[in-house]
Amino acid sequence: MPQRLFALLAAASSLLFCATSDAKNPHSSVDNDLLGVLNEAAAIASKHRLNVDDTPEFVTVWHRQELRALGVKDLFEALSLVPGIQTSIMQNGIKKVVMRGYNNPDNITFDRFKLIIDGHIIETAIFQNTSYYLNYPIELIDRIEVILGPASALVTSGALTGVIRVSTRLRGGREGALFARIGSYDEIMGGLCRSYSMEGGGTLGVEYYYRVHDRNLEAGDYILEKSTPSISESSEWLRDRSFALQYSKEKFRLSARTKREVHGNYFGWEEHLEMSDEPSMANSYLYLQGSYDSDIGAKERLHLQLDYSHYRFDSTAQNYIETPDTAIPYEFALYLSEETWQLDTRLTTERFENHSLKAGLCTSTTKQIGDRFGILYPNGSILDTKLVDSGLKREVSSLYLNDIVTLNDTIDIHLGIRYDYMSDMKKGYFSANTSLLYRFREGVGIKIGYGHAFRTPSWVELYSYPNPGVRVGDAELEAEESDMIEASLIYRPTLSGRLLVNLYRSRIRNLLDIFENPRSDPDAPGYANLPSRFSHGFELEYRLKPMPGHTFGASYSYNSTNYTTEYGTNQSMPGVARKKGYLYYILDLDASSTVSAYLRHMGSRTVNRDTDREDVPSYTTLDLTYSYSGAEGARLFMGVKNLFDEYVADISYYGRHDGIVRPGRRWFVTFEYPL
Repeated sequence: MPQRLFALLAAASSLLFCATSDAKNPHSSVDNDLLGVLNEAAAIASKHRLNVDDTPEFVTVWHRQELRALGVKDLFEALSLVPGIQTSIMQNGIKKVVMRGYNNPDNITFDRFKLIIDGHIIETAIFQNTSYYLNYPIELIDRIEVILGPASALVTSGALTGVIRVSTRLRGGREGALFARIGSYDEIMGGLCRSYSMEGGGTLGVEYYYRVHDRNLEAGDYILEKSTPSISESSEWLRDRSFALQYSKEKFRLSARTKREVHGNYFGWEEHLEMSDEPSMANSYLYLQGSYDSDIGAKERLHLQLDYSHYRFDSTAQNYIETPDTAIPYEFALYLSEETWQLDTRLTTERFENHSLKAGLCTSTTKQIGDRFGILYPNGSILDTKLVDSGLKREVSSLYLNDIVTLNDTIDIHLGIRYDYMSDMKKGYFSANTSLLYRFREGVGIKIGYGHAFRTPSWVELYSYPNPGVRVGDAELEAEESDMIEASLIYRPTLSGRLLVNLYRSRIRNLLDIFENPRSDPDAPGYANLPSRFSHGFELEYRLKPMPGHTFGASYSYNSTNYTTEYGTNQSMPGVARKKGYLYYILDLDASSTVSAYLRHMGSRTVNRDTDREDVPSYTTLDLTYSYSGAEGARLFMGVKNLFDEYVADISYYGRHDGIVRPGRRWFVTFEYPL
């Protein structure tokens, strides 16, 4: 199948390149998007917003226009286009984003990266998970910037394997839009983004979307053999909504965003399909942000930012008590909540020749608000307890300094250092980043860098009670720390093309993972700091615009990450493919129409070798998208994903089946009207 698909795409590309298309599409943003990718700066890149290739940082940038032309629907799908990132779904519906191989295959996925939406860090101390924000629709995104590797000194603490920064259309002040989508599995989505000029000055922006689908995939009978009744479908229904407001005037900005995602429990918490669709997992996240910028000198600028966030997690689920004769179902419910205040004060200056300095002080306080864990057993008895210790609080005090030094016309150096003190762990940690850019000549350069970062354990890893079905925490856990060296070659002979080659090697020590016999409670499974794991690999990315109306892209990534456990296992990382890649081609048929083909390949993924299960097979999918620009800037997108209905599955940890089956061929239609 992969060979046939690649051959098909190659033949189609040859025919399309031979087609004549003299008129440039004035309604499509694809022609300008590659130039935007090549020339518009990432906000984290440089004081002058230069091309990201002309700064020492290692940044990948994607823009909405090209992502939409490829049929990408949300942030989760967009991240699969980033070399070095692999995405998957866990058995209970939690989305995983794995950067450069560092997967925790047996965990509920505590994030090792940081997700930032319009300058606000989406994070929680309880789970350290941002899965619920990955459904964010591409229609509301302006730009996605990704740093792979330790990045705490560049952006924020805890960025162990990378940073994902999303700039929305609301924050960027882009043209507003009203949009709607329908698709397979009864998918319906609608939303808008609009800015208004206020009397007396200032701008008020509003953003809203609501998305639903009722997906149930044929899964077979995965309930324990002696349980009844027999269930054969996963429960993947979704109710997802978000509302945001933003007011800005001169140097002041105030924004608020609330998001709530509720979905079914997919294949069940331990891969036993539940007997109804009612059990669910709900994540609610609210944040408020105020910022003020002021010039305090000819070359100094002060930035003040205050953030507040409130997070709530609610879940109901079914599980089973295994006995010699039967599997007895029981129900459990979990409620957790927390709030965080954070103040960031930052000073930038260009007073010193050939230096761009940024220094800051950041303080934050996270408090536990609610915690309740309950079980209803078949005999009617009730267990009413907590998931973690009571009265938890974490105060973090941070100092950071970054400097971009321009030595001459060919060499730039970035130096960054950060120190964070964690009150609940009574310990401080340093982070550092340094990189060098050397320009051989115009359009050709190399980057060499080193990064060091850390991730403190979540409250679940530190303080969980030994409840049924829950791993016990260990308050003596250490933060896990990462080190990475990286080198990049950038070849951009003209504005019409770009080749990027990355080589890297990294290590995580004091690695946090599950442990079957922890010191905190030898009779209950828990968490522990395990021996170091290592990762190395390379990434290739090529984007080309050979002529007006034609855009081509290709990528290939190779990663080798070792997996060590308490049992002496030493193998390649479960759930991570050594090889992944994609090809895409976008063609402007005429002044109004665009078609694209997006071919994606994921290599086979290993399972834990302590089991007898086979690897999850590789797959290659082909997506086709057609877009039409009508009167007054209205646009219509129609697409088919996984055209040949290729079998796609993610890794199954519990091994009750061959994999977490994902959707096959499906369609969508999106309409957008500018406001």
